[in-house]
Amino acid sequence: MKNKRFLAGFLGLILVFGLLAFGCDDGTDEDIWSDVTEFSQVHGTWKVTSTTSLTLEFITMTANYSNYTMTFDADEETVSVSGSTVTTFSGDLIPILWPSLKLIFENMELEEGVTVTINDENYSITTTYDNFVQQITEESLFDAGFQINQHGTKLKISDESGMEGLDFEIILSKQ
Repeated sequence: MKNKRFLAGFLGLILVFGLLAFGCDDGTDEDIWSDVTEFSQVHGTWKVTSTTSLTLEFITMTANYSNYTMTFDADEETVSVSGSTVTTFSGDLIPILWPSLKLIFENMELEEGVTVTINDENYSITTTYDNFVQQITEESLFDAGFQINQHGTKLKISDESGMEGLDFEIILSKQ
């Protein structure tokens, strides 16, 4: 009798684990992207989940994100950013363009909540955001080219978003 109960319980566990294994997303569920059409679609906190490279003809920028989140507030029409990014520049013309690139990032440090550290040796810039808040209108949000997946769990901005001459993709996940 004990063996039958054990066997029944064991088979029950196999069934449960089997359903969990077959019921889980195996990564083949492809995202279907559509343009963000309402501020409410992005309301909440989103985290950048990967390293991103952006190529513009003769320049490659590689960004590594660390605890980087964006929080959109549809009621206040703001976006706040926390975390840091290390952006490394490469390409034949970087030594020539480096002074101008540095100036762009140095000007960002004038914003409250933004710290910029420049490394001239490897052409990298670390930008740290400490709850940097900026007003953003619904129109400027749409113009940025954000797309959202069919589940409302991922945001994407990429070269597919209408920015000609650029080759990149950034994915953010809803937190």
